[in-house]
Amino acid sequence: MAEAPSQLSVPVQALESLAPERIFDLTWATTVVEHALQRLREECESKGKLWLFQALSAHLTDERDEVSYANLSAEVGMAETAVKKQLHNMRQRYPQSPAR
Repeated sequence: MAEAPSQLSVPVQALESLAPERIFDLTWATTVVEHALQRLREECESKGKLWLFQALSAHLTDERDEVSYANLSAEVGMAETAVKKQLHNMRQRYPQSPAR
């Protein structure tokens, strides 16, 4: 399977001023997060809910007060309480995904 381009990036200018150990740590953390996100995507896709992943995944790390559940509800055509529950469940799975 081909790797998708990273959605997480650090500006080159910032990397130039970092110690090699710090660059390694950032690269490692980015890889862990990307793999967790990919596994969560695959889980949703296997359940026929890729559309839900695509709609909600951008909000996995948002604070609750940063998310407009009403807007998400309208976007995915689900009740607001169902959207809250689905996003909560995805957030619970997100940090656990790399430990498979």
